[in-house]
Amino acid sequence: MCSKRLKVCFISTAKIWGGGEIWHYKTICEMRGEIESLAIAAPHSPFHQHVSAIDVPTATIRGGKFAWLNPFKLLKAIVLLRRLRPDAILFNGSADFKLFALAGRLAGVPKRVYRRDNGSVIKPRPLNLLILRCVTHYIYTSQLLFDRLSPAVFRALRHAKVEHICNAISLKAWEEQMPEPLRDRQPSEMVFGCLARLSLEKGLLDIPEAVASLSQSERPFRVLIAGVGPLEAELRERIVELGLQQRIELLGFVDNKAFLRSIDCLLLPSRWESQATVAIEAMAMRLPVVAYNASSNPEVVCHGQTGLLAEAFNVSDFAAQMRFMLNHPSDMQRMGYEGRLLMEAKFTKERTNAQLLAYLR
Repeated sequence: MCSKRLKVCFISTAKIWGGGEIWHYKTICEMRGEIESLAIAAPHSPFHQHVSAIDVPTATIRGGKFAWLNPFKLLKAIVLLRRLRPDAILFNGSADFKLFALAGRLAGVPKRVYRRDNGSVIKPRPLNLLILRCVTHYIYTSQLLFDRLSPAVFRALRHAKVEHICNAISLKAWEEQMPEPLRDRQPSEMVFGCLARLSLEKGLLDIPEAVASLSQSERPFRVLIAGVGPLEAELRERIVELGLQQRIELLGFVDNKAFLRSIDCLLLPSRWESQATVAIEAMAMRLPVVAYNASSNPEVVCHGQTGLLAEAFNVSDFAAQMRFMLNHPSDMQRMGYEGRLLMEAKFTKERTNAQLLAYLR
């Protein structure tokens, strides 16, 4: 006799299409045979549009940073959850955590899951600690996020079922994508690439500095930077100041796999990553990664095995690791293949979805 499918409500009231919303959507798509999915979203938000397009039963509510303090919002959230009657609710954002951990407890939802992949520290404020006691399950995506829990936050979560479920990609879906590369290759040229939001925490201003010190390299190379964000104008200005227009090209928003098919090595100069999914995607493509030895990067990039780690925020050392890749193509290829093996063993959604299902049972 088949056991009853778990009814899971994925919640995001954010108006953006960020990592948490993408994780929700992909998990819903990938686990349709294992769970019964519901959704709560902000009306007309990207998450709402995506889940509606695949016929997932969806309720709407306008969230926000202080929504949990609004008694009418809280009451509406409670009514929605009592109507949907999920076995579990799963939320990522801090605003949704405050509103729905509390509403979920008051509505009698058995499992209230906070998946934390935000890089910021949970502040041990009294109200945060109080609402954390409404959480029954806590997922952290990198060991770093767990290690940064304050003693007060850790005590508030003592009753919860705590689990490490890392970010990952669906290898089957990834392999089915076959986009064309974005740029043609020149003979013997090496292409570095950085794929990130153009913002300060991603460390992109270090790339022109590093490239400037490599401009006399004997092997021809160039750097492609993909992404959009508030740093774009400043980054363009810095490239022009250093005379690197022929070395560095900004591509704007692109398809991830098409971009990765256009490069030989991924650059990850981030100041902070809860866990860099783009590095996992690069490993799936057998591409080595150059990153700073900071944040959660060492949990994905193994120095000398799947890529190279530079001293944290030392641009000269970052450039030195890039130079090693330029001068040692056979080592670079070996790292790419070892990265693929590690990705298959640890970072597939097929593996983490099975882990999530067992965790929620």
